[in-house]
Amino acid sequence: MTGFLLLRVRDECKMKMAAYQTLCDSSVVFAIKKQVEAEQGMAEMESTIKELERKKRILQNKVIMQFFLRCLTHSALENRFREQIRHHQEEFYRNCSHQ
Repeated sequence: MTGFLLLRVRDECKMKMAAYQTLCDSSVVFAIKKQVEAEQGMAEMESTIKELERKKRILQNKVIMQFFLRCLTHSALENRFREQIRHHQEEFYRNCSHQ
């Protein structure tokens, strides 16, 4: 009777070891799959980052150009305003000198 119990224990140990080996093998395969997926995702993410950085530079350039144009417009308006003031002052002095 003791021999049968020992054989049964031995068989159960072998089955458990086989199950653990299968589990280990499948987990390694799963891990490799996930690593490959992650590497592919990284390549896509890097290309997305590059595209977004390119768009960011374009938008920054647009903002800089708009600021520059506003400064030029403001400067032109100031010059025109100064010119009008100078013109009105000249007219005022001419009118005052004729009287």
